[in-house]
Amino acid sequence: MNALFIIDDNRNRELAKMFLNSIRKFHTEEELVVKIIDPNDYEEFKADTYFYYKAKALIANKFLDEYETVIVADADHIMTGDITHILSLKDYDAGCVLNFNTKDAKEYGAVSVWDIAPQEYLNAGFIAFRSKEFASHLLQLCNSKHFDNYRYKEQDLLNIMAHYGNYKVRVFDLYDPEYNYSAFHGLVSKAWWNMIIMQEDKLVITPKNVPAVRNNVEVKLIHWAGGNTNKMNYKIYFTDEVSKRLDYLVSEVKND
Repeated sequence: MNALFIIDDNRNRELAKMFLNSIRKFHTEEELVVKIIDPNDYEEFKADTYFYYKAKALIANKFLDEYETVIVADADHIMTGDITHILSLKDYDAGCVLNFNTKDAKEYGAVSVWDIAPQEYLNAGFIAFRSKEFASHLLQLCNSKHFDNYRYKEQDLLNIMAHYGNYKVRVFDLYDPEYNYSAFHGLVSKAWWNMIIMQEDKLVITPKNVPAVRNNVEVKLIHWAGGNTNKMNYKIYFTDEVSKRLDYLVSEVKND
């Protein structure tokens, strides 16, 4: 069984509920268990002063004995397409998304660690764990003396493990020729939000609108990360047609 845990930091409960509503437009409880995690509900989480800086590793370690796949995600997401591909794959220890996009790089500077290129640096806002060994190793590093040496804490350590460790790490945003799968799952699409179009009920980026992509790419997840991003004010970033679709996805209306 697969599970997705949404992290609630006591400021984003409404965003977490909207994320949950959007997930249910694509996946039933039987397909994907979804839980909003408030650290105050778990003694071991509540006791950890740095919970939010290593939450992905803590949650994965706690629940991987119960679920085959544990996805841990920040609250400020909207699911805009099904993630069946992610849930069905069995051949990875951890699955991640890219951090780089030209909008954030211009506003905040490109993010990297060691000699990992910014374009290859991974974002910790959405991580799918399938290996207890991987999750345990990440938590071990987060609890070590190395933790305070890195600006982005768990995210930097995740990147070091993914790029230098002996693990199978999938990057879901990269084209997968084996399955002919091409989709974006987070920040990578951020610079192109205003160019997303609707094709039936899918959010799509096309080569016609964005020459940087070679083929049509479906946007499966939108991540609002970024300190100055006006969260959920769709019309600032998206066309009216896409904004209307997002309104429906985050609503409590049941999937029709």
